[in-house]
Amino acid sequence: MDQRSGNSVGRRLFHRLMGWETGWWNDLKEGGRMSDMFSKKSLAVGVDIGGTHIKLGLINEQGEVIDHYSVNLLRDETKIADIALISQEVANFIEKRNVRNQLAGVGVACPGILDTTLGVVKFAVNLGWNELPLVEMMQERLKLPVRLECDATAGAIGEWRYGAGMDQSGFLYVCLGTGVGASLVVDHHIYHGDLGPAINIGHTSVIPDGKPCKCGNRGCLEKYVSASAITDRVRMELDTANTILSKWVQSRALDSLLVYEAAQQGDLYSKEVFQEAGELLGVSLVNCLQLFGVGNIIIGGGFSQSGDLLLEATRKTVRARFPSDDVMKVNIKQASFPTTAGMLGAAANIFQ
Repeated sequence: MDQRSGNSVGRRLFHRLMGWETGWWNDLKEGGRMSDMFSKKSLAVGVDIGGTHIKLGLINEQGEVIDHYSVNLLRDETKIADIALISQEVANFIEKRNVRNQLAGVGVACPGILDTTLGVVKFAVNLGWNELPLVEMMQERLKLPVRLECDATAGAIGEWRYGAGMDQSGFLYVCLGTGVGASLVVDHHIYHGDLGPAINIGHTSVIPDGKPCKCGNRGCLEKYVSASAITDRVRMELDTANTILSKWVQSRALDSLLVYEAAQQGDLYSKEVFQEAGELLGVSLVNCLQLFGVGNIIIGGGFSQSGDLLLEATRKTVRARFPSDDVMKVNIKQASFPTTAGMLGAAANIFQ
């Protein structure tokens, strides 16, 4: 073998090891196994797309977060979440850390109704997306494998593999953020229905003929129990409510964190807002307990960090409404990773 042939073989071997010889992109378009491609690299990027923020993390298979940051959700001039700008943000995250050659792929957690097999967001009310081919668009921009998962399911996977659900064969994971999502683990498997894996309790009615929701329903849980719901309620009632918030909003922006801080200061109105939200969450959880029979419930998402201010009323409502013979089997606890489980689960999906 002459030197030129040797160099050629060497290059092909190196390219094959790096996944470059035919390219993962062509393999993917030709129906190649994604798991084969993912297994060659040691890191993944987890992307959690929320209603107001995007979380990005560089994560290894053991769930260790090497680096991460959060950025405001990028929307276009029509207020629709801009997938091109989101993809560019992910590309910048990768290039600034110079880890492209170590990446198995990019896992994306997204709210809404998804076709994870085709990589399409069918409908995401808080993002303004309909029939969006997210995986195709992000792969075209990133030139890396991308895997899509429902945000609540990604959160459940994150807690299941690394957090509060590690030792459990089954549990209900509820994510409280801008909206409300849920996912169910049964006998060590994520529950998948005909419409996908998510348990969309955020869009189940807790108040008949209640507030209209963008999904087309009325009285949806997430219109009363979410960070955005708390903010919206206080904003509507602020002129007539007896609360310290009337003074605070003169110098600070009104959001759920401000309401939480007021409640922690003993503001009775703010405490009542959280209590009533907790009660409605309890009503919804009792419905889930009756439907699914899973007694372990993990509450995650940024809004869950309000802790007992919200969950004390939730537990009290469950005890009052669920049959006494079974209520002692119910365990409602906070997530180990309230704000990053979706990001962790999205990355973990790459290594499965």
